[in-house]
Amino acid sequence: IQAERTRLARIAREQGYFRFNEDFIYLFVDTSLSSLQADVYLRVKPPTDSTQHQQYYMDTAYIYPTYDIEEPPQVYDDTLYYQDLKIIQSEAFINPKTLERSIAQDKGELYEESRQDQTLNHLLDLGIFKFVNVDYATEQRNDTNYLKRYIYLTPGLPQNLTAQLEAST
Repeated sequence: IQAERTRLARIAREQGYFRFNEDFIYLFVDTSLSSLQADVYLRVKPPTDSTQHQQYYMDTAYIYPTYDIEEPPQVYDDTLYYQDLKIIQSEAFINPKTLERSIAQDKGELYEESRQDQTLNHLLDLGIFKFVNVDYATEQRNDTNYLKRYIYLTPGLPQNLTAQLEAST
């Protein structure tokens, strides 16, 4: 039963229901039947506030490619806008086109948890970031819910490769 609740919550998150989890789903069993059978009923808990059980659409992604964990993010003069991305960095570190290709969901698309996981994996697979963290901020405009993504990328230590060749005759 727990696996079914988890599966249903995952399906809901794939359909745009941000932060929907299995705690919102409960099952009750009716064992009052005369045979060795039971009826299982599924219910979704009513929302406790107006932001639960609503679909969310993706909004602008704010990317910090040179984020330092020990210092809070700052506003830099060389903020770059590239398509639906706002890239905030202290120096040019990575090609904006590479970042755009790594982001799996575009502005205006319905939130899907699996595509957000894809974004994390793509950014980590680049091999240049030590840490990749994503925070979400919700916003409502014109009866539509939006998610702003704040993607914090901590560069890894630069690695150099050198080779020496010695020969003797």
